[in-house]
Amino acid sequence: MPVWGTVSGKIALHAGLLIATGRIDLDTVRMTLDPSLPVSAVDVPVARKLGVSVDVRTPQDLPRDREIGLGTHAARLRRVVVDPALASGMAVGTDILRLMPVAIDLRGWRMTSGSWRDLPVLTARMHPVHATVTDDHCLAIDATDANGQPLRVALVGKPLGTSPRVAIRLGDVAMAATTGSPTCPSSQAQIDWSSLTGHRIVFDLKDERVWID
Repeated sequence: MPVWGTVSGKIALHAGLLIATGRIDLDTVRMTLDPSLPVSAVDVPVARKLGVSVDVRTPQDLPRDREIGLGTHAARLRRVVVDPALASGMAVGTDILRLMPVAIDLRGWRMTSGSWRDLPVLTARMHPVHATVTDDHCLAIDATDANGQPLRVALVGKPLGTSPRVAIRLGDVAMAATTGSPTCPSSQAQIDWSSLTGHRIVFDLKDERVWID
């Protein structure tokens, strides 16, 4: 059973991207996590290993299912998008995050995962917040602004740069977000991985929520 800080892999924030080491079958792959991707993306070398066309930019079914491992658990990888400009071998999207709980610790810089029965351990002493994948394929999390008014915040995997920030709360957790969401038009604000630095978040998308502290 996965436990925070024990059976977990190291992560790092580099140029605003969350970098982790995972695997596809038995091959170790440098990965980023991007909840604004509905279908996980791979670079050209990984695409060639998977046997998909490197010239097609729409989602492609793999010739056969592969196993993608994140932390201690694995899921089936069935389709990908090829992105020659990717900053890693693979960018993990919500298609994979829907398949298992993935826990990101941006205090201790660790990532782990588990089966759904492990969720009570992974989320102990954390707060659930409603989250859903929207029609524009973004992960939108329920939040409130500085006046306590509800708003929808998109978590994106790419850095937001120096855009002006406003105070929001995800459940009991305060942080800063950018107003407007050009990447995710159905949301009123955006956060990136740097917004979550110092916090822990567990993706529980089967039940349309994230857990945070």
